[in-house]
Amino acid sequence: CGDYDRALEQYGVAKDIFQTTGTTSTPAMAALLQRRGVLYRLKGDFVNAKDECERAYEILKAIGAAQTVGAAVVLHTIGTVLLELGQNGAALEYFEQAKGILEITRTDKSRAAAELLRRMGQVHAITGNVAEGLRILNEALSIADLLGLMKTRSAGKILQEVGSVYRLQGENLKAMDNYTRCIETYERAGMDITPEVAEVVGLLAVVHSNLSEFNRAHVLYDRALRIFDETGTQGSAAAAIVLMNKGATLCKVAKYGQSFELYAKSEAIYRATGTDKSPSMAILLRLKGVVLRSRGCFAEALAAFEEALTVHKLTETSRSRDAGILLHSIGTVHFHRGKWGDAHHAFAASLEVLNTCGAGRSSAAASVMRRLGQVQFESGSYQKALETFTAALAVVESTGIKSTRLGAMIYQCIGTLHRKRGDNDAAFLSYKTAVEILGIAGMSTTPEAAALETDLGIVDSNRAAFESAVGRYQAAWKMLGETQTQQTAVAAEVQLCMGVVASKQANFDLADQHYHTAHDILQKGDMSRTTLFAEVLQRQGVIKRIQGSIDEAMKLYQRSLEIYEQSGTLATREAAVVRHSIGTVYLERQDMEKAEEFYSEAMRILTLLGADRTSAAAELLHRQGQVDQARGNLHDAEAKYAMAVKIFEATGTAKSHKCAEVLQCLATVHEELGSCKAGEVRKRAMSIFSLVGRAKHMAHLISNRDHH
Repeated sequence: CGDYDRALEQYGVAKDIFQTTGTTSTPAMAALLQRRGVLYRLKGDFVNAKDECERAYEILKAIGAAQTVGAAVVLHTIGTVLLELGQNGAALEYFEQAKGILEITRTDKSRAAAELLRRMGQVHAITGNVAEGLRILNEALSIADLLGLMKTRSAGKILQEVGSVYRLQGENLKAMDNYTRCIETYERAGMDITPEVAEVVGLLAVVHSNLSEFNRAHVLYDRALRIFDETGTQGSAAAAIVLMNKGATLCKVAKYGQSFELYAKSEAIYRATGTDKSPSMAILLRLKGVVLRSRGCFAEALAAFEEALTVHKLTETSRSRDAGILLHSIGTVHFHRGKWGDAHHAFAASLEVLNTCGAGRSSAAASVMRRLGQVQFESGSYQKALETFTAALAVVESTGIKSTRLGAMIYQCIGTLHRKRGDNDAAFLSYKTAVEILGIAGMSTTPEAAALETDLGIVDSNRAAFESAVGRYQAAWKMLGETQTQQTAVAAEVQLCMGVVASKQANFDLADQHYHTAHDILQKGDMSRTTLFAEVLQRQGVIKRIQGSIDEAMKLYQRSLEIYEQSGTLATREAAVVRHSIGTVYLERQDMEKAEEFYSEAMRILTLLGADRTSAAAELLHRQGQVDQARGNLHDAEAKYAMAVKIFEATGTAKSHKCAEVLQCLATVHEELGSCKAGEVRKRAMSIFSLVGRAKHMAHLISNRDHH
């Protein structure tokens, strides 16, 4: 019933009796200590759990029973404790020792053997050796079948473990099949209203959540919680996990308040059962941090993660897989804050922990490598980033999980790398590969698929294929509607992109409508402190500037900059863009000193980030050149324009309208300097504008040519 303290109290009474009667050196006493060890393990008190079991084993050795089935059970329990401590290699050694005893005693085809193999399969799967893990689990199932146990709890637990292996690897459809078989097994065993069934139903809900089938997930969560209520186990650790997972699902649809309510209930159970210093509590704290991070509360998120790290240290699980995932979460906060050095350090520490616990070739490691590649890319190390993404792909391929959500996300990162370097063709191919993978994984109408459709739309927009881009954005919006996720950050990004396309087509009223929709989504979803909200404000400011409402534009830019300051992300590329926009307002007001101040600060940030050779830096050089040109510093202006063009060429964006605009300015400077290069440069600009369909710019250039 989850009342571990009461159970320990009763076992304590039994222990006193053994001591009073002088029968402490007996198999019965060893069995009692082993059971006490199991209870301590369930409480998350691994130190006492290991101590009790080791004392049990010492008794068995002292009485010459170290090669008995009872000894194998004790070794099995010690191995399980080590497994939860993240000491996977040591755990496997104990499991192998227990297996050897079962073979010697010819009980290697017993129920105890099947249970032991289940744990061994779990270790292999966690450490990335998925194929071996599944082979061992199938061997356990064969033993259960041989013993006629396929309608028993033992077979159900093995099927549950198989499902969890597939779920953690991202193979949700296979996980669903095994969880369903597990539930059917329990039902055939007459266990349809038991905590065991509730636990698996909760895991099945997680699978549906992973597939973005949120309604179905909530139905299953409620069913699991109802079973816990009916069996009087609503205060158990298993019930707390279901509440925690339901909260994580609500977080996916931006229902952060409801998520926190469930997390609070889960935490209350942990405290009531004395498991508030357990690894499960650390996971709960990490999930709370993820919600805070999603809302843009980075400082609060880091505080939650630090508290989780403290729990891992207290429980001696700071070298476990879960601790490695926690470090990944910490790195992600630093990533969103633009602190590439801190992010790199956290991701490297995460990989070290995962390698230490034998999970260096697992899906968890590949996920960290994906983030590490993003840091390298944002820092300007494009080749290193591509190598890291390729290495992550090699990991998912070696573990047989390429066709999963993670595989798709890695290809998505590769596509974004190519897109931001101006190689739209390579980006398109990578994004399409990611879309195909999601289709294979049964995730073709999920928020992840919508995000990819949005990326493909951005590629079309870059190619000036605006009609196609809008079609993709509308398809993404429809997907989000089908999954009831039109109030999430992904939905706001879709609206933002639709606004950008409308702006490119000079339909500023429509652009403003889309930006307002994105603004409302984020504000209603309690995401008004996020950098995405700051980006929306910056875009709204651009529209106001174009419409002549300079003061309103400036207010929006300043609000945007305040968000970056409050979230500790002032030194990011996005914040540099806002400074760029403010500088442009001052440029149009003819306040060259202020314009140069903001442009210089923006360039300083890009240089600090190693992004001074990106298209964003080229656009900034364009504006700085305009300041020099307005001041009559024609040679300085010429140098900046020329540098901007070189950057566009180096990043593969020399055929963009932005580059053409710089060439137009460069041609004008050449003319003012009396250079014969002017005509050639202007002709090149005209060619680009013609190519990308910028008719208004084309007409302006022709007018200038005729004048000269």
